[in-house]
Amino acid sequence: MVKSKPKQQIDDWNYEETVDRIEEILEAIERGDLELAEVFSQFALSVDYLDRCENFLAQQQEKVELLIETLGDRARSADWEIDKISPRPPLH
Repeated sequence: MVKSKPKQQIDDWNYEETVDRIEEILEAIERGDLELAEVFSQFALSVDYLDRCENFLAQQQEKVELLIETLGDRARSADWEIDKISPRPPLH
């Protein structure tokens, strides 16, 4: 039987550990180790874990996109500063 682990504090939450926990639950369900009521309970817990993982990944994606945008802005600004000092010849 898969035992429910206590809910982790937000600061202690770890994506990889949560994915491992989901895999443990699914393996127990697939092996038939759980009683029917526990299957539903563990499945619901897995859905909650998946939602947390999905939210985490979405937040990280937003951070990456912001960093890329910031880096692009800096690069364009640096190009502009270089052009002010030494203008590039026109392209033909």
